[in-house]
Parts: sequence; C-alpha cells; structure tokens
Amino acid sequence: MATTSESNEDDASGEGGSAGIPDRAADQGARPQLAGTLGAAPTPPFWSRFPHLIRLDPARKAARRKILGKLGTWFLFAVIFAVLPTLGEFLSGLQQKVHEKVGIFELASKADLYVVAMGLAASSVAQALMHEHENKKFPSALKFWFAMNVFTIALTAFLAATAKGPEVDAVVLGKQSLCILLATLIFAGSSTYLCERETKP
Repeated sequence: MATTSESNEDDASGEGGSAGIPDRAADQGARPQLAGTLGAAPTPPFWSRFPHLIRLDPARKAARRKILGKLGTWFLFAVIFAVLPTLGEFLSGLQQKVHEKVGIFELASKADLYVVAMGLAASSVAQALMHEHENKKFPSALKFWFAMNVFTIALTAFLAATAKGPEVDAVVLGKQSLCILLATLIFAGSSTYLCERETKP
C-alpha cells in the first residue's frame, strides 16, 4: 500500500511538473512581446511631415524675406500710387467751404479701379510669360494664376467700357471695382510670388 501511494504521488508530481513547464515557457514568451510593446517608439506628430513649414534654414528665410520685400514694393507702386490722384481730389474737396460728403464706394467709383486692376493683371501675365521663357518651365500653380489674370483682363476691359454714363450707379460701380481690385491683388500677387520664388539666381 505504501508503495502504491508513493507511486501515485510521483505520478501527480510528474503531471504537475509537466503541466507547469508550458506555463513557464508561455510566460517567458509573453514577456519579450510585452517589453517590445512598451519599448516601441511613439508615433511622431503629423506636423513633423512638413519640416519646411516648421523650420526654415537661414538661406530660405533670406530668400523669402527678399520675395516679400519685392511684393511690398510692387504693391506700393502698383496700387497706392495708382489711387493717389483720387485720394488727392478727395482731400482737396474737404478744404472747400461747401463740399459734398462722398462715401467710400462713390470715391472708389471715381478712382478707375478697373483700369488699375487691368494693369496689375496684365503686368503679371507678362511676368509669367517672361519667367517661362527664361526658366523653360511653367508650373501648374503658375498656370492657374496666369489663367485667372487673363480672365481678369477680359472682365475689367468689358466693365471699364460700360462704367461711364449718366445712368451708372456710383455705389454699385464702387463696390464692383473694389471687389475686382481685391481679387486681382490676390491673383497677381500669387503669380508674382511664384515667379520670384522659382527664378534662377
């Protein structure tokens, strides 16, 4: 009887040992997987995909500053000086004892903004063509702004031809010409910026 009980105990201990070995091996296999998960590198933020928008090298900063300076000069001479005669007429009228109060849209209607917008668009079209001739390339973005400037020239030529007459509403004319001028500044300014950015040194 003693021998039988001892053999049963040995069988039980053997079964427990054999059953314990896979558990220990499974635990050892799970630990490296857990360690690998915990030690994985964190996902970088999405803005790290655009390093040129976050950090600029000194050369690129200097080039961008130069382009913005050219755009400021272009805006000063192309727009501000173009409306100076109308602004001077308005200021001289204020000096008169009897002067008529003029709203901003009526003042804009006297500034021939259609002609100013046409000149801006035409100069941008010419600059884009010269850029294509010198650099032997015409980027897609520049083609888009080129087409918008050509459309602006056609539109302002039509509107400027019909803007004179006694039946023209000065307020409506001022609103339309201001809107077209602002749109032309975006079209022509974008085209000028692209030409300056891609011009070979």
